[in-house]
Order: sequence, then C-alpha cells, then structure tokens
Amino acid sequence: MLSADQDAAFDLCAEAVTLDKNNVRALSLLPVKYLLAVIYGRSPHVEADVQRMDELASRALAIDPDAYPARLIKAYVLLLRKRFEEAIAEGERAIALNRSFVESYLMLQDANNTLGRSERAIEYPTRRCASAHATPRCPSLHEEKGTALFILKRDDEASNGCAAPPRPCRTARYRSRFSPRR
Repeated sequence: MLSADQDAAFDLCAEAVTLDKNNVRALSLLPVKYLLAVIYGRSPHVEADVQRMDELASRALAIDPDAYPARLIKAYVLLLRKRFEEAIAEGERAIALNRSFVESYLMLQDANNTLGRSERAIEYPTRRCASAHATPRCPSLHEEKGTALFILKRDDEASNGCAAPPRPCRTARYRSRFSPRR
C-alpha cells in the first residue's frame, strides 16, 4: 500500500502527463507506482501494469533517450519479463547516464542474484558507495550485498558485509530463517 504522500505524488505525475504529454520527468516517475504494486505483490493485473510501465518509459525515452529514470524502468520491465541480460544492459545504461542513481545498482544486484551471479552483485556497493559521494541509500546496497553473500553460503561475511550500514541487516533475518539448525 502506498502512503498518502506517495499516492498524491503519483497523482501529480498523472496530472502532469495529462497537461503535457511530453513531460519526461512525469513519464519517468509515474511508472514507479506500477512497479511498486508489482514488486510488492499488490497488483491485481501484473502484466497490464508491466505493460503500462513499459509504455510510459518508452514515451519518455522517445522524447529524451538520456532520461535515466526511464532507463531504469525499462530495466525493471525487462527483469519482470525474465529478460535478464537485457535488463542488466539497460541498468548499466542508466548508470552510464547517472553514476549516482543508486536504484540502478539495486536493480543490477537483483538481476545478478537472480541469475546466480552473486559474485557480481557483491561488487555494486563498492562501485557506488566507496566514492566520496555516498548516499543514504548505500545501506540498501549493503543489504543486497549481504543477500548475495548469503546465497554464496558465505554467512559470516554476509553478517559482516552489511554491518557497516546504520540499520539492521535483512540478511541476518534470512540466515536465521533459512539456515540449517546448528
């Protein structure tokens, strides 16, 4: 469920697209509403929502091929359609356009973990958060790194790998739930 503020923001994006069909920012951000519904299992019409995401992002990219948020939406569309290699390529395009866009790194971690390439997923926090321009979203990257390490059965590193962020690590919960009893 979206918060009232999120709903209001997406309503404004929809209104902006109605007023200006070439509003790249609104065309790039409105699909996030559908993405959140799909990935959190709240969409009653998953394929229709994925199609809507694709259409909005495609419109944005037709106007501005360098719209990196639209590139990320296209990457998620490809990921949801299980076209993993294409999703990774599109996610890398988004990063090439804006190296600070943490959400692109998160999508790439997810795609690589899904493909069993957890070693690659481990690289993204270093690639993004080691710079002098770390963001508040870096803990999310470390959580995904912990997930990758857990997948690789490197449990001790998984706990240590996400100990750096200033919030609890999701991987510790995974480990306690799914690891064999000791």
